[in-house]
Amino acid sequence: MKNIKFILPFLSYCLFFMAQAVNAQYYGYEDDLQIIVYCKGISDPSHISTLDFCDIELINKNGPSYYCPVVSMGEWSGDFHVMQEVPFVKNKFKGHFLKAGTCKISVGGISKTVEISDPYLTNTSTLLFYGQEETVEVLNLPKEDVSITWLVSDGLKIVSGQGTSKVVYTTKENTSSYEYIQANVQSQVWILALRNNVSISNIPQTNEFQLSRTSSNSFMLNVDQETTLSAPVKYELYDQARGSLMRKGMVESKAGVLNFENLSKGIYVLKLYLDEKNIQTRKILIN
Repeated sequence: MKNIKFILPFLSYCLFFMAQAVNAQYYGYEDDLQIIVYCKGISDPSHISTLDFCDIELINKNGPSYYCPVVSMGEWSGDFHVMQEVPFVKNKFKGHFLKAGTCKISVGGISKTVEISDPYLTNTSTLLFYGQEETVEVLNLPKEDVSITWLVSDGLKIVSGQGTSKVVYTTKENTSSYEYIQANVQSQVWILALRNNVSISNIPQTNEFQLSRTSSNSFMLNVDQETTLSAPVKYELYDQARGSLMRKGMVESKAGVLNFENLSKGIYVLKLYLDEKNIQTRKILIN
């Protein structure tokens, strides 16, 4: 017990002495020493992203021939992740900043603040008219070592730009009122998923009838409406290639059979008049 009482104060004294020795190497040089951030070979650039690799270095502002203490990696602190696998050169190490916003790096009472930006989409919420195209872009990206993969929900499709920072997209035939497009940005540091919520307007009404083939020239019609039809449904059949009217008639009930005998093989357009305003069309193949 007596030995422990002796050892503890001794250890405390040693730690205090070591701290004083470390601080002493900076004493009197605080105004001459400076932390520099290098990004892609540029010192203290105006723009740094969280996806950028940077080099951090302690220097003497008066030049390399002036005194600058040798700093170990463990003395550094702040909002910076050191890449341990990269060799540590005298007072210089490689890594990336941990967050967007104001970041701080310190060593021996000398500190530096850096403004860091996150990549972002030009649009985070878009109103898209059905059938039109929209462009969205990822900004604040590093110029190198970045790959981008665009993902869209089931109701959208990519028109052009897959794999680049700017993409054009539009709606599919079957789309919902709310869709999304997302950019997965991957660098050597990490992956960011940037999402744009898309609201679709002017979506055409879905077809209100189903048509199923019963033979090469006969089709079963099923009109899917909540209300009972007040009158027989009128239909017209057009030749797609020439646009000429080939058949017309009435369907007496919501479920009936349309028989198109004695017609040449080919593609036809069936137009169904459910009421004065609701006209539905389908392409059919007669073979």
